[in-house]
Amino acid sequence: RELGAGGMATVYLAHDIKHERDVAIKVLHPDLGAALGADRFLSEIKTTAKLQHPHILPLLDSGAANGLLYYVMPFVRGETLRARLERERQLPIDDALRIAREVASALDHAHKQGIIHRDIKPENILLQDGAAVVADFGIALAVQSAGGARMTQTGLSLGTPQYMSPEQAMGERSIDARSDIYALGAVTYEMLAGEPPFSGPSTQAIVAKVLSERPISLRTVRDTVPIAVDNAVQMALAKLPADRHASARAFAEACYTSATSATSNVEQQHTHSSLRARAAWWRQLLVGGALGAAASVIGWLVFQPAKIVDDRVTRFAIEDNPSRAFSQSLGQSLFIDRSGENFYLLGESDGIVKLWQRPLGMVEERPVQAEKGVPVQVASLSPDGREMLMISGTHASVVTLATSAVRSRELAVAPGILGLAWMASGAIVATNDSAANLLVIPASGQPAYPIFSASKGTRLLWPFAVGESDRVVFTALTPTTDSAIIMSGTLGDGEAKVVGARGVFTVGVVEDLLVTADRDGQLYAARFDVRRGVVTDSAFPLGTTVSMAPSGVPLGYAVMSGRGDLAYLEATDLSLLEVIDPAGRRRLAIPDTLSLDHPRWSPDGSRIVVTVNERASRRRRVWMLDIVSGQFSPLLPTDNAESDRAAFAPSGNEIIFRRIFDGRTQYFAKSLTGAGSMVPISPTTARAFEAELAPDGRTMLGRLMYQSGIQRLWTWQRGDTLGTTMQRFTDAESFVSGPRISPDGRWAAFNYTEVGTTTPRQWVAPFPSGVTRWQVGRDWGGLPVWGANSRTLYNPIPDGLYASELNLGDRVVSGSPRKVNDGPFRFVQNARGQLDVARDGSIVYVRPVRGRRIVVVRNFLAEIRARMKKGGS
Repeated sequence: RELGAGGMATVYLAHDIKHERDVAIKVLHPDLGAALGADRFLSEIKTTAKLQHPHILPLLDSGAANGLLYYVMPFVRGETLRARLERERQLPIDDALRIAREVASALDHAHKQGIIHRDIKPENILLQDGAAVVADFGIALAVQSAGGARMTQTGLSLGTPQYMSPEQAMGERSIDARSDIYALGAVTYEMLAGEPPFSGPSTQAIVAKVLSERPISLRTVRDTVPIAVDNAVQMALAKLPADRHASARAFAEACYTSATSATSNVEQQHTHSSLRARAAWWRQLLVGGALGAAASVIGWLVFQPAKIVDDRVTRFAIEDNPSRAFSQSLGQSLFIDRSGENFYLLGESDGIVKLWQRPLGMVEERPVQAEKGVPVQVASLSPDGREMLMISGTHASVVTLATSAVRSRELAVAPGILGLAWMASGAIVATNDSAANLLVIPASGQPAYPIFSASKGTRLLWPFAVGESDRVVFTALTPTTDSAIIMSGTLGDGEAKVVGARGVFTVGVVEDLLVTADRDGQLYAARFDVRRGVVTDSAFPLGTTVSMAPSGVPLGYAVMSGRGDLAYLEATDLSLLEVIDPAGRRRLAIPDTLSLDHPRWSPDGSRIVVTVNERASRRRRVWMLDIVSGQFSPLLPTDNAESDRAAFAPSGNEIIFRRIFDGRTQYFAKSLTGAGSMVPISPTTARAFEAELAPDGRTMLGRLMYQSGIQRLWTWQRGDTLGTTMQRFTDAESFVSGPRISPDGRWAAFNYTEVGTTTPRQWVAPFPSGVTRWQVGRDWGGLPVWGANSRTLYNPIPDGLYASELNLGDRVVSGSPRKVNDGPFRFVQNARGQLDVARDGSIVYVRPVRGRRIVVVRNFLAEIRARMKKGGS
């Protein structure tokens, strides 16, 4: 079908049958094609096919058919920068400068190969998962080179007046890279100011201004734009090419420097030398007394890593359990003991986060129970690899891994612990919800105290204990999450410094090597001086890529043992969104593989909202699919927060969704009929993990963490941000998840895990009172979904999708379950909200298209040293 038309071509959406993918076909206008001639155009366009860059839309194919010239590109689901500007007019400064840097990176790659774009404008910048991708690269040059003087016969003008450089506007044939820099400066100007630097009633009027006038200062129209940004854009818009930046890279660097100085309160300098110069910012006095005497006498030999005698490296992969998701917490989720024989992971199954053990050579993993079967919030492996500390709320317990014996640990634990590092001294280094401080939790049970503090908005995350020393390595994450800096410090002097390593989080410290990962999951190694806490040479790429968490923070699933073994999650979770109609026919709702979860129907069944784990931005964001038009695009504006778990309000004219920002989680509502702002609808006094809006449009039911760190179901009135109407729906001695309100508003279904048990069971209670509850059907484990009649509950289990009819009265009784459908539902058992049922019985669900694999590399240390030696380090 036709997607749109421009000055040179008409764009069609098509399906590539051979490769099972959607593509965009651009067909040149017939007059233009006739003027160019097929052979010459196709010969020239081959040059653009050589461009391979993450921010350049590649050319897949080209050809001629019945006199029509065409070329084929990937079909990008998302929107153009023009569409976003029409919706928002002015972009946040961080977003605008990030897009400018990404386009500049694409231009720099092409310019080095002698290719000039010649038509940079918002229409040719696509936003794919939030990242900029430049389209039609070199097409204008191919047209000009192939057509020559014949172009004037078609009335075609290369370039767009608002973004043309003066030399291009004057018709000069010799155009170099600095013309593209001018166009990018004009686009950046528009993103910040809300309009191009020059406009007018006609092309001639615009060109006249381009040739003779200076653009108004950005700070005149938007005083929050930093001076450095204004200067960089004005330089790009200089009349003479010689006065502009020498390269697109120089423009990108100017924007990067401006962005870091504009948005951070944490000294976001992008060179290690300047960071070291500002190290005084990190220096804090050590608060509190010495660590407990019992912790200080632990022997050095206990924690000395076992040496690997030979240099043999063995690598093998283990298919991950599809019914268990990796934990989405901000703490470490993967562990490997010092023998390299066992790895452990935090994963969510049956709605509860548990610790799982996988001995190498065993086929199945097993859960490691914390005390009383409580869910695990965060965990840390002991320095000797024999015990695991697990924290939930304010309760700490230790499991002896060889025997599964559990004991309570008397630690002064505050609610909201995010990350742990178990030091050789026995002390625990931790971060909490605010992540403004790195805390020491003494082994003696004395109160926790801060050792390092961050400036406003910066978060200190992912502490990592360095061997038998008292040094801890951690990450300082800036408010926008654009800059992550690896720091180190010791418990003794409270002084932190920039490590100087490449990457955003620490995978391991083994002997004299520090292994880190960057935002893309690429591993690097550098020699590390443990005593000084800095690296002593440049980072060396290791050729291994680990999976990153689908969130806005740069954290990956990888860890090294003290003796040099590596365990990591290899693949990302890609999935398809599929629909089964009432007749049982299956079809793809979106013909694309993405990372998806939480699909929900609109009341009339015409739209679906779903959470997309955007790979480029590494943020979760709500997208909407229009069933009729097939349009699939982001529903909420891009900002530094994440959004997920959306659902339609009963009216169908607004959505409610969870917003995650700076460690806070709260539910908001947003109208779909206009450009209204987001309105908070859950109490700010509690963290909202899940929430449902009742059919009356006023009453809400949600899983909140309130006061002591215990999670319960509560009801409240929408918009009560102070929590004055909060009523407890379930008691404290339980763990609840997956609440869903029946379409008639009289009942609520949820998973309920009783004290002393680990298996969640489905329960139904009257809404909104919740005074009594009844278990329904089997111990399904999966999350319940109501049918349109308010009497049917749907449940996904390994062999298919089942429905149970409920007798709702003084007592709730479940009838015998019937199988509704076979097939893909075995993949979504225990997943969180992976399907929904429309009023007409249509089912939408998320189906993973490939399994995850956990890779274990025994003696990875030897491989690192061999690579570094071969590389000349």
